[in-house]
Amino acid sequence: MKFTLKQARKHADKTQLEMAKILGISRDTYMKLERSPEEVTIKQALIISNITGIPYDDIFFTN
Repeated sequence: MKFTLKQARKHADKTQLEMAKILGISRDTYMKLERSPEEVTIKQALIISNITGIPYDDIFFTN
């Protein structure tokens, strides 16, 4: 099953603010990543995968 960035975040029961803090970015920047997931860096993608428990390959990092 493939997840959008937003679906992955919700699967992990995290708010945008919580994800932003984990990634060390502002909430506004995180919101932009959900709208434009192709802007996610490899490092951020790996952190997101780890936090959500969803394999990197199962999260859409394209729009």
